[in-house]
Amino acid sequence: MADFVLLVPLISLLVAPFRRRFEIAILLGDADAKVAALGSIALGAVVGLVGYQTLFVNLWAATPGKRLLGLRVVSVWTGARPSVSHSFLRSVTWCASLFFLLIPWVAVLSNRRRRPWHDRIADTEVVAVDPARGVGEPDPREAAVASSLRAAGVFALCGFATSVLMNAPETGERRAAKAAAGNPFLCGQVTETHEEWLGREGTAPPRLDVALALFGADAVSERCLELEADYALWNGMASPAAYLAKALSRADDAENYVDYARKACDKGPREPACRLARLLASGGDRDRAPAAAGSLGPLEIDELLPSLEGVAPAYLRVYAVRELVRGNRFQEALSAIEGGSPHRKLGYFFARHRAQALWGLRHLNEARLAVKSSLEGLSVVQRTALAGWLCSAENATACGEQAAASCDLLRRAVERDPAELEDPETAVAWIRGEECVAAGRPDMEKMRKLASGPAVRLLLGGIERAQAGDASAAKRTFAAVAGDSEAESAFWFEAQARLVATVEDEGELEEIQKRWAEAGPVEPGWLRLGHALLRRSESLGLSKRTLQIAKLVVATDPFDETLQKSVVVWAFHEGDLATAGRALDQVSRGRTTGQPPAEPARALASVAEPEFERVAKLVDEKRPSAIDPPTGRSRANPKRGAAP
Repeated sequence: MADFVLLVPLISLLVAPFRRRFEIAILLGDADAKVAALGSIALGAVVGLVGYQTLFVNLWAATPGKRLLGLRVVSVWTGARPSVSHSFLRSVTWCASLFFLLIPWVAVLSNRRRRPWHDRIADTEVVAVDPARGVGEPDPREAAVASSLRAAGVFALCGFATSVLMNAPETGERRAAKAAAGNPFLCGQVTETHEEWLGREGTAPPRLDVALALFGADAVSERCLELEADYALWNGMASPAAYLAKALSRADDAENYVDYARKACDKGPREPACRLARLLASGGDRDRAPAAAGSLGPLEIDELLPSLEGVAPAYLRVYAVRELVRGNRFQEALSAIEGGSPHRKLGYFFARHRAQALWGLRHLNEARLAVKSSLEGLSVVQRTALAGWLCSAENATACGEQAAASCDLLRRAVERDPAELEDPETAVAWIRGEECVAAGRPDMEKMRKLASGPAVRLLLGGIERAQAGDASAAKRTFAAVAGDSEAESAFWFEAQARLVATVEDEGELEEIQKRWAEAGPVEPGWLRLGHALLRRSESLGLSKRTLQIAKLVVATDPFDETLQKSVVVWAFHEGDLATAGRALDQVSRGRTTGQPPAEPARALASVAEPEFERVAKLVDEKRPSAIDPPTGRSRANPKRGAAP
């Protein structure tokens, strides 16, 4: 037992680097890599066993297990502990006996001096430390038992070899025949969704399609998706979807991701799984696909959209909607969403992205209505999350009457169950909502009672100090949250947005701006921090920096007409006619397509309309005449408010 306790962790450490390679080689069907990894595992185990036996037998004439039993290994000729060479030879032959099902060890029941093969080959024997406890020669009954065991061992060895050679193909079939329900090697959330889907409609898509759709909607974890992929691949169901699922579950490992994604395309170049792998490889969502995935041969979203018009897997629609909303193609996202949510577990995903698309198009009332009409069919957690998103979106730029009304949904949810504040995005939206509803003077005592978690309490402490007029203490508190490397990104963005309001030094503002730009618009709170940077940069009179920030913000929020007009004026005064022209085209395009302007309740100072019209005319006069791609007409000197 003592030898077992020491050997298991030792061998596990030695073979650990090769075990994962072996699994990957099997799943990818790479025979050469499989043989190499299996050989490495066997070699590592043998090295561990031989080293362990040689070391202890040569130095102490016994392994820890033998010492506990009062036994020692000695040379047959000298009676002393064996030499290094004899200890090594004994260890090697001891390991070789393992590959013969321990048959050579049966000799302890038949050999006169109870020496198995490895002792006879190495000229050693095992003796008792206390001679009185020694064991005599075997009697005839022991010899008979040894013969029987030897014959049974040889028979078992031959039977095992025959089974491996003749019945190996059946193993995968037997495993695949196991029922998925209740299987501990599958993800329970996928099982529940799949069974509910089947019970409601009488038919359901394959389990892996369900798992991929749930993962794309952020309804299950990477571990859940990997369980489903592993089950399929190890049980003879190696489809393109299985390899894609394995790739997505390994997005943090670029090499493995590319191997699995490429295998998905090798299995079915025209299959939806391969098309999605190529779409993600086009450089979109880096949380879903590493940069190295670009070697797969990118697929643009426009090439994928026709697939949604027919019968397409649910996961394809989920990822298409993600990419369209992320790329500000809101109208197309709405069209993709209209295909319907195939299951209630995906209802939250489609409801949120529909609201995001409507919000991005500046159909604000429709977005609010979409959120409120979707709440009834969602779980309590999903309702709170959706209400939190709406409150956060309302407060991204400023707090108005509509924002206060929208945030009231979240306030009531948190009052019913304060545990909802454990979600960072919900907690930040709640803080903003409380401030908005209370016109900047929330009930801090009540909020502290509801709040949970150090980051939330620290933020509340900073807000309270700011309300008390202690600006320096508030700044230190917000800086503490922003400087916490363990803080969730939502708390980091919120702390930075509040910290920006206290910044007086351009260098400090530049550092925050740099980290904000690196984070990218996929992060929650990114747009809110961008507006905070804009307000502070503008108030400090930093025109060039204000323009830099504004260009990034409007790239994420192109239908914000108020900000686009400001960019036209700022860019013109900075001599950047190209940026001014693009912003001017966007303003004209928004007007001609009937997009309503942003709501006037904005903390950022907007440019006066006469100033905008004056600058717009100058921009049209100074930039070269060009053809506007959307209309095919000249865009020089277009009439404002009409089609260019």
